[in-house]
Amino acid sequence: GVDDVTGEPLIQRDDDKPETVDARLNIFQSQMAPVLKFYSEQEILHTFPGTESDVIYPEVKEFLKKVLQ
Repeated sequence: GVDDVTGEPLIQRDDDKPETVDARLNIFQSQMAPVLKFYSEQEILHTFPGTESDVIYPEVKEFLKKVLQ
């Protein structure tokens, strides 16, 4: 493909390939698992379901407002 604005050819970087992203996400998840477990056991982990920041942000903001008062 080409860039919509400049018309230059698009180049896919090695770190932008699906298998590379999958591997990095797997590493991240395995490294975060003990951290999440620790804070969960301390009963200070709060999670917010969803993937869209415009949906999650108001919930996080309201939660922090209550916690920081």
